[in-house]
Amino acid sequence: MQFYNIYSKKVPGTGVEPAQLAPHASETCVSTNFTIRAFLLIKGCKGKRLASKMQKRALFVYFCSNFLSLSWMMPDLHSIWLLLAGLGLFLFGVSTMEESLRILISRPFKKILYRFTRNAFSSVMTGVSITALLQSSTMVILLVMSFAGAGIIGLENGIGIILGANLGTTSTGWIMTVLGFNLNITQFVLPLMGVSGLVYVFIRQEKIKQLFRFLLGFSLLLLGLGYMKDSFSFIAETYDLSLLVNRSLVLFFLFGLALTSVIQSITAAMMIYLSSLAAGMIDFHQAMYLILGSSLGMSMVGIIGSLKGNVIKKRLALAQFIYNLFIISLTLLLVRYYKVLIIHYLHIADPLIAIVAFHSMFNLSGILVAAPFLKQFTRLIIRLIPDQSQQQSVYILHVNPKETLSSVQALNKEVLCFLDDSLAMNRRLLHVDQAHASYIEDYTRLKAYESEITIFYKKLFSSEMLELEVERVNLLISVVRNATLSVKDIKDIRHNIDELANSGNDVKYKFFKDIQTLQTPFYNRIKACLDNTVFLTDMELIELKNMLKGIYMQGNNMISSEKENRFLDLPTLSNLFWNINNSNESMLRSLTLLWSYIKETDK
Repeated sequence: MQFYNIYSKKVPGTGVEPAQLAPHASETCVSTNFTIRAFLLIKGCKGKRLASKMQKRALFVYFCSNFLSLSWMMPDLHSIWLLLAGLGLFLFGVSTMEESLRILISRPFKKILYRFTRNAFSSVMTGVSITALLQSSTMVILLVMSFAGAGIIGLENGIGIILGANLGTTSTGWIMTVLGFNLNITQFVLPLMGVSGLVYVFIRQEKIKQLFRFLLGFSLLLLGLGYMKDSFSFIAETYDLSLLVNRSLVLFFLFGLALTSVIQSITAAMMIYLSSLAAGMIDFHQAMYLILGSSLGMSMVGIIGSLKGNVIKKRLALAQFIYNLFIISLTLLLVRYYKVLIIHYLHIADPLIAIVAFHSMFNLSGILVAAPFLKQFTRLIIRLIPDQSQQQSVYILHVNPKETLSSVQALNKEVLCFLDDSLAMNRRLLHVDQAHASYIEDYTRLKAYESEITIFYKKLFSSEMLELEVERVNLLISVVRNATLSVKDIKDIRHNIDELANSGNDVKYKFFKDIQTLQTPFYNRIKACLDNTVFLTDMELIELKNMLKGIYMQGNNMISSEKENRFLDLPTLSNLFWNINNSNESMLRSLTLLWSYIKETDK
């Protein structure tokens, strides 16, 4: 271990004699690593013989003087609380704005999202627009997961929206750079906060109330930004920040990653970086690495949040992470060229505008690179996370019941699938189509399917729904119940059907074939309506009712004509036709209720 003669040599890196360190403790800040080095030297020398007791004492003085200097350098409680208060107000303001916007425009927004996500380009542009409007990429991602799980938008379009959300969230930096750092915030924030707060408390009309709640959140956001800016300015003016000079840029990247993972808001992290940059605590190059770390940190939040989530949530979170990892890696390779482009070609002298421009530029570059390969990227994500779910439901499996609009639409799609499955099982029970499993297994699977839909139906009522939505949901669940009854009626006579179908008696077998002949056109007609609901009209339902009456009358005639036939058990045949007729009525009732739902939604 090397020891320095502290009486004859200067302490490495300080340019002063060790004995002079204490008098200068109030005038200069000694670097942290020298203090740590002194501590390690003292600790490492335990049990060892030093050159002299004087060296040990001097080394201890060196450590204490450095420690006192660093203690003096630490920010006081006022600046720390100012920073924390600013961050708290900023995050609370963002949350308030999100909640008010959710109430104000959530339903129109969801309709817009459904309408304008038909292809990859429109999905990306929608992601940019709605994130810039809502000022919350987290909220947008949650809505995308809900819509993708409901089958309203595909996984490919959902990924496109997430790509656009990365660019849309940069709008906050532009707004804050223009408003928060170039204007005197207190001149208009306090009046805005006062007026919006009073109106929000005393007004009763919900839309106006939520509008001023949004403005109150915005004023809190700006006030928090002002506190953060003042805190960083105070630290920059009071303390020696030479510790940040020539530090590894990897540390700034990791700090951005950790900060955003903890506070779960890239917007708040961006405001901290802008405040630090404005105060001169960090330079432009360091801020670039902080932002890149935060971009990856935000996707890490999604990955952690989806560990126990469903498959669609995991796919979207993984897609966001892989995309961010790719574009950040690409940006790290080109970071010097971005710096040259912004400073020397675009001639942006203001470091705040420069860093916001960098944030927008690398996100835009990522979209231009990734968007043409969105289909291939989606297929990769599906291969990486296959759907191994054993559940029967398709559309309601991944949808959030609290998102009422997407939930009702998902339930509609699920009910159509259930009705189609019920019809297919009736066809198999009557041997119209070939069965691939025992009818007990088939019926058990259908009942499990019904149970999943019923559970989802009950979850829907835990969220706030409009009266019209309640009526529509009740129509859909009635469709499921009647379809299940239809299958049950046929299932209960399956043993009678099998006896006729497998009989060696020609009379019995002919009776079975006559039943098939009566039922097949009816089932085909319903199948055509389910495959394309355009064919489902009031006139079509009337014709189906007439067909049902015809089946009933022909069945009675078949039984009457066989009264004298000793090979047929007439009570059994009467019960058989009774169940078939009840099944047909339940199936037609399901179709009628579905048509009522379609007409309600078209209003």
